Amino acid sequence: MLRDRRFIGSKAVHRVILIFQDLEALTQSASIRTGVNEMMTRFVAYRHGLRASEIGLLQRADVEVKQGRVSIHRLKGSISGVYPMQPDVLKTIRSYLRTRDDESPSLFLSHRNVPMGRFMLWELMQQYGETAGIPEEKRKFHCLKHSIATHLLDAGADLAFVKDWLGHANIQNTTIYARAHYGNTRCTGTHDLCESSGGVKGRARLFGAPL
Repeated sequence: MLRDRRFIGSKAVHRVILIFQDLEALTQSASIRTGVNEMMTRFVAYRHGLRASEIGLLQRADVEVKQGRVSIHRLKGSISGVYPMQPDVLKTIRSYLRTRDDESPSLFLSHRNVPMGRFMLWELMQQYGETAGIPEEKRKFHCLKHSIATHLLDAGADLAFVKDWLGHANIQNTTIYARAHYGNTRCTGTHDLCESSGGVKGRARLFGAPL
């Protein structure tokens, strides 16, 4: 019976996976609406598999620029930890912090200079998703976490690695993504980049993963 539930869960996950074209469209829609800060939150949330509420927990002090690391505080029973950042993520955050002239401890602020809460991120995902022409069921912030999990597995990462990267306490939560294969909707752009980087370690570096 448990196996059947996992199968149903994987089918549901498959319907909300953002493919490469979806991610590009989201980025472009944010640029059109001048939502640079908002765009960066999705970039970081995607790469590190963060929930909207976990993005809101990030503080400036959590980012160790010199070491290239970020402390992530996960919720809902997931495992918190310190993770290395991929060079482009680190560069983006460093550039962003240089533009900040406020005293807020929050890492991410909206264009109105207020900390980004869960509802705000949900609303922005709805707005940008609609502008980007993304199906309604994919206009949820949590789709970013579903997507990076599936993209990593599609690129050749093993279940144990993805479990650790997403902070899953139980590997059964990770196996759902192993069933959510793309088929004809495969994220070929990400897959090709992983392959060109060479080997499992190279693939992991594409996502700033600790391997």
